[in-house]
Amino acid sequence: MPGRRARRERERSRARENAERHAAGRWEVLFETSEEAEMRAYRERERESLRRYRQDDLRIDVLCGRLRRETWYRLSVFVPEGAGK
Repeated sequence: MPGRRARRERERSRARENAERHAAGRWEVLFETSEEAEMRAYRERERESLRRYRQDDLRIDVLCGRLRRETWYRLSVFVPEGAGK
């Protein structure tokens, strides 16, 4: 398929860049809830303020509790080492 090699190389390059960038720093939780609708509402409400972050520096974790616990949704942002709170 035409362009597949170039696309794969771009993806690899982007993954390498993110791995290097995220090597030194930490993930800070911005918002956490057990309601998926509440997470969507938060993201919609805070859409403009979240644009100040790079897309690669935002992460949504879905912590599955299986049948024993509730599922939790967590929105985190990457904070590079040396950056103030």
